[in-house]
Amino acid sequence: MPDVDFSRERRVLDLAVKLQLGAATSDEVLEAADTLSRAAGERVGLEHKVAALERALAFFMRVLKIFEDLDLRDFLTWSSQNPAPLWFLVNCSDTFDWGTADSEKLTPENLHVLEQSIKDVQSFGYNFSELHWATTLFCARVRGERPMPQVSVPEDLQVFFNEAGPPR
Repeated sequence: MPDVDFSRERRVLDLAVKLQLGAATSDEVLEAADTLSRAAGERVGLEHKVAALERALAFFMRVLKIFEDLDLRDFLTWSSQNPAPLWFLVNCSDTFDWGTADSEKLTPENLHVLEQSIKDVQSFGYNFSELHWATTLFCARVRGERPMPQVSVPEDLQVFFNEAGPPR
């Protein structure tokens, strides 16, 4: 086990004792205040990081549950580049242009668009094998663009895709 230098901790404890006894000099009082401020700042910084990680984990779990429960795993991919965090992509290849590997980024800010798209498609009684239209609708809504005319959107869903963007 490597040697651990406890000199900083020892100094803080010595300052605490002097403060308690009223024997600290004005410089030691300032040092103690600075040490406490730094420690408090580090704690607040850690609390913010933990809260951000908890929000990210909640988002990741929510997305994975949606795609798992609706058997839409083939329409979700993810990517990560250090130091960037993990992000999700919804597949929309060959929807807006032919011969393209294309996707739309799924974020905490637009997750509600995906959830609404799923509800809208389900409202027409579409089953698991047809719910891929929800991911297509999500991409259209996020882009503000309709699929290219060659994409055979079911007639009852046309109203949603027409609302997504201008005619092509």
